[in-house]
Amino acid sequence: MAKKNKNSSGKKSGSSRSSRTTILLIIAALLTFGLLWQTYPAPFESRWAALKKEVAKWCTTDEKQIAQNDSKPVTPATATPTQQKKTENEKKESDSKNEKKQSAVKNETEKKGKTEPVTDQKGFVPKSAKADLKKYKKLELPAKATDRPEQIVEHLGYAASYNSRTKLPNWVAYELTMHEVKGNSKRNNRFVQDPKIRQGQASNADYTRSGYDRGHMAPAADMTWDKQAMEESFYFTNICPQAPELNRGIWKSLEDKGRDWAKKDSAILIVCGPILSKRCKSIGLNKVAVPDQFYKVIMSPFGKKPKAIGFLFKNEGSNEKLQKFAVSVDSIQKLTGIDFFYQLPQPLQTEVERTYNLNDWF
Repeated sequence: MAKKNKNSSGKKSGSSRSSRTTILLIIAALLTFGLLWQTYPAPFESRWAALKKEVAKWCTTDEKQIAQNDSKPVTPATATPTQQKKTENEKKESDSKNEKKQSAVKNETEKKGKTEPVTDQKGFVPKSAKADLKKYKKLELPAKATDRPEQIVEHLGYAASYNSRTKLPNWVAYELTMHEVKGNSKRNNRFVQDPKIRQGQASNADYTRSGYDRGHMAPAADMTWDKQAMEESFYFTNICPQAPELNRGIWKSLEDKGRDWAKKDSAILIVCGPILSKRCKSIGLNKVAVPDQFYKVIMSPFGKKPKAIGFLFKNEGSNEKLQKFAVSVDSIQKLTGIDFFYQLPQPLQTEVERTYNLNDWF
């Protein structure tokens, strides 16, 4: 019985030691897990996901930086040979496109015979365009004539196209500024021949008892700003036979109005002259032609917008208002064959010559 009890006690002792060992291993495992938890608190899968997210962030940052670097211009100092070649090719291609575009615009402009419009959609002219008009020299002068005798003479206050056959000016042109209407030079009434004319001219004798006034084209009252200009306005290159009722009436009213317009718009351009029929009569020994009509075209280039107007009179008096005689510049151009204001850009010339608005002038 005693032996049996001893063996049973030995078995219990071995089982107890095994349990203690298991407990110790469990404790050690727990301690180890605790250390791992402190060092790596997130599960492995979460740590791997976090690592992937961090890597993706780094990649995105690198891609943005690469894109920024690619968008920057490559300078010769920093460019690789491949980048330099690419940049040169792109520049050549861009230059080639620009040249083709400019050439196409130039060809189209030459084909149409026009320049780019100066006015905007509302008809107003930008300040830069107004300044451009000032660059044109002697804008008031018409184009040269090819269908009639012409000698261009220029004086201090006006220029004239003299016709040796009719003994009259084809036209007289001048600019009148707001300052020039304030002169004090006195009228001298001394009509003389123009020393610059190479061939025959009218004389005072031609007008004696003819029934016609020696009518100024560029009026003496517009030349008060200078004594020489006043004297030269009495040259016969500036004179035509006018009916007294016209010269002293409606024609004078238009001259007065012109000075008002010059004051208002700072400057105006004026071209005027006679219109002759094929069978017009003449006066005097020099056979000075007597016009059937007279024209005057006026342009205001420096107002709110460029504008122009024409006037056409028979060589006789009238009690009508000036507005009654207003016409477009284009109609006078067709009647006389004279190309007015031809230096203007074509679209602007067309616009101001084909229309007029009385409300802009009266």
